[in-house]
Amino acid sequence: MPTYTIYARAETFTGGQRDALARAVTAAHSEHTGAPRSFVQTIFRPVEPGTHYIGAEPADPRGVWVYGHIRRGRSPEVRTALAEGLRDALEAIAQVPRQFIWVYLNELAHTDMIEFGSVLPVPGEEAAWVEGMDPALRDQLRALG
Repeated sequence: MPTYTIYARAETFTGGQRDALARAVTAAHSEHTGAPRSFVQTIFRPVEPGTHYIGAEPADPRGVWVYGHIRRGRSPEVRTALAEGLRDALEAIAQVPRQFIWVYLNELAHTDMIEFGSVLPVPGEEAAWVEGMDPALRDQLRALG
Protein backbone atom coordinates (compact mmCIF):
# COMPACT_ATOMS: atom_id res chain seq x y z
CA MET A 1 0.00 0.00 0.00
CA PRO A 2 1.22 3.44 -0.69
CA THR A 3 1.51 5.22 2.61
CA TYR A 4 1.42 8.99 2.80
CA THR A 5 2.41 10.59 6.09
CA ILE A 6 1.50 14.25 6.42
CA TYR A 7 3.44 16.23 8.99
CA ALA A 8 2.14 19.60 10.17
CA ARG A 9 1.38 21.54 13.32
CA ALA A 10 -1.61 20.02 15.10
CA GLU A 11 -3.73 23.13 14.49
CA THR A 12 -3.03 23.21 10.74
CA PHE A 13 -6.01 21.04 9.75
CA THR A 14 -9.56 20.70 10.99
CA GLY A 15 -11.06 17.21 11.20
CA GLY A 16 -13.00 17.94 8.01
CA GLN A 17 -9.83 19.04 6.23
CA ARG A 18 -8.05 15.85 7.30
CA ASP A 19 -10.94 13.81 5.91
CA ALA A 20 -10.92 15.78 2.65
CA LEU A 21 -7.14 15.49 2.35
CA ALA A 22 -7.26 11.72 2.90
CA ARG A 23 -9.83 11.49 0.10
CA ALA A 24 -7.70 13.73 -2.15
CA VAL A 25 -4.50 11.75 -1.47
CA THR A 26 -6.35 8.52 -2.21
CA ALA A 27 -7.85 9.90 -5.42
CA ALA A 28 -4.53 11.36 -6.62
CA HIS A 29 -2.62 8.14 -6.05
CA SER A 30 -5.26 5.96 -7.67
CA GLU A 31 -5.74 8.34 -10.62
CA HIS A 32 -2.05 8.72 -11.40
CA THR A 33 -0.86 5.17 -10.74
CA GLY A 34 -3.91 3.04 -11.48
CA ALA A 35 -3.63 1.33 -8.08
CA PRO A 36 -6.88 0.51 -6.27
CA ARG A 37 -8.14 3.18 -3.86
CA SER A 38 -8.22 0.55 -1.11
CA PHE A 39 -4.42 0.39 -1.18
CA VAL A 40 -3.86 4.02 -0.12
CA GLN A 41 -3.09 4.91 3.50
CA THR A 42 -2.90 8.48 4.81
CA ILE A 43 -1.47 9.22 8.25
CA PHE A 44 -1.39 12.64 9.92
CA ARG A 45 1.44 13.31 12.36
CA PRO A 46 1.78 16.48 14.44
CA VAL A 47 4.92 18.58 14.40
CA GLU A 48 5.35 20.11 17.83
CA PRO A 49 6.75 23.64 18.17
CA GLY A 50 10.51 23.56 18.58
CA THR A 51 10.96 20.16 16.93
CA HIS A 52 11.71 21.09 13.31
CA TYR A 53 14.44 23.33 12.00
CA ILE A 54 15.57 24.51 8.57
CA GLY A 55 19.13 25.85 8.39
CA ALA A 56 19.38 25.62 12.19
CA GLU A 57 16.41 27.99 12.58
CA PRO A 58 12.89 27.02 13.65
CA ALA A 59 10.83 26.07 10.60
CA ASP A 60 7.88 28.27 9.70
CA PRO A 61 4.80 26.93 11.55
CA ARG A 62 2.79 26.97 8.30
CA GLY A 63 4.98 24.24 6.79
CA VAL A 64 3.45 20.92 5.72
CA TRP A 65 5.52 17.91 4.72
CA VAL A 66 4.14 14.92 2.84
CA TYR A 67 6.28 11.81 2.74
CA GLY A 68 4.93 9.07 0.49
CA HIS A 69 6.15 5.50 0.20
CA ILE A 70 5.13 4.14 -3.21
CA ARG A 71 6.06 1.07 -5.23
CA ARG A 72 8.87 1.45 -7.71
CA GLY A 73 7.99 1.24 -11.39
CA ARG A 74 6.15 4.49 -12.11
CA SER A 75 7.49 6.86 -14.76
CA PRO A 76 8.99 10.24 -13.82
CA GLU A 77 5.94 11.90 -15.40
CA VAL A 78 3.56 9.90 -13.20
CA ARG A 79 5.58 10.65 -10.06
CA THR A 80 5.71 14.38 -10.85
CA ALA A 81 1.97 14.52 -11.58
CA LEU A 82 1.29 12.69 -8.33
CA ALA A 83 3.50 15.05 -6.29
CA GLU A 84 1.87 18.09 -7.90
CA GLY A 85 -1.58 16.65 -7.23
CA LEU A 86 -0.74 16.26 -3.55
CA ARG A 87 0.61 19.82 -3.41
CA ASP A 88 -2.49 21.16 -5.14
CA ALA A 89 -4.78 19.34 -2.70
CA LEU A 90 -3.02 20.91 0.29
CA GLU A 91 -3.32 24.33 -1.32
CA ALA A 92 -7.00 23.96 -2.18
CA ILE A 93 -8.33 22.09 0.85
CA ALA A 94 -6.27 23.56 3.68
CA GLN A 95 -5.22 26.87 2.10
CA VAL A 96 -1.56 26.10 2.76
CA PRO A 97 0.52 28.58 0.74
CA ARG A 98 2.56 26.76 -1.92
CA GLN A 99 5.91 27.92 -0.55
CA PHE A 100 5.19 26.04 2.70
CA ILE A 101 4.49 22.66 1.08
CA TRP A 102 7.08 19.91 0.71
CA VAL A 103 6.26 16.61 -1.00
CA TYR A 104 8.67 13.67 -1.09
CA LEU A 105 7.98 10.39 -2.88
CA ASN A 106 10.11 7.44 -1.86
CA GLU A 107 10.04 4.44 -4.19
CA LEU A 108 10.36 0.95 -2.77
CA ALA A 109 10.63 -2.29 -4.69
CA HIS A 110 7.46 -4.34 -4.29
CA THR A 111 9.64 -7.00 -2.65
CA ASP A 112 10.51 -4.52 0.12
CA MET A 113 6.91 -4.29 1.33
CA ILE A 114 4.65 -6.74 3.14
CA GLU A 115 1.03 -5.86 3.68
CA PHE A 116 -1.80 -8.01 4.93
CA GLY A 117 0.91 -10.64 5.51
CA SER A 118 2.00 -10.89 1.86
CA VAL A 119 4.70 -9.34 -0.32
CA LEU A 120 3.17 -6.69 -2.56
CA PRO A 121 2.69 -7.37 -6.27
CA VAL A 122 4.42 -5.46 -9.04
CA PRO A 123 2.36 -2.48 -10.23
CA GLY A 124 -0.44 -3.70 -12.48
CA GLU A 125 -0.87 -7.08 -10.79
CA GLU A 126 -2.95 -5.86 -7.85
CA ALA A 127 -6.16 -7.62 -8.90
CA ALA A 128 -4.53 -11.06 -8.88
CA TRP A 129 -2.87 -10.29 -5.54
CA VAL A 130 -6.20 -9.30 -3.96
CA GLU A 131 -7.89 -12.36 -5.50
CA GLY A 132 -5.50 -14.62 -3.56
CA MET A 133 -6.42 -13.12 -0.18
CA ASP A 134 -8.69 -14.49 2.50
CA PRO A 135 -12.27 -13.91 1.23
CA ALA A 136 -13.26 -11.60 4.12
CA LEU A 137 -10.22 -9.36 3.58
CA ARG A 138 -10.66 -9.48 -0.19
CA ASP A 139 -14.29 -8.35 0.16
CA GLN A 140 -13.33 -5.59 2.58
CA LEU A 141 -10.71 -4.21 0.16
CA ARG A 142 -13.05 -4.45 -2.82
CA ALA A 143 -15.68 -2.48 -0.88
CA LEU A 144 -13.16 0.36 -0.41
CA GLY A 145 -12.61 0.63 -4.15
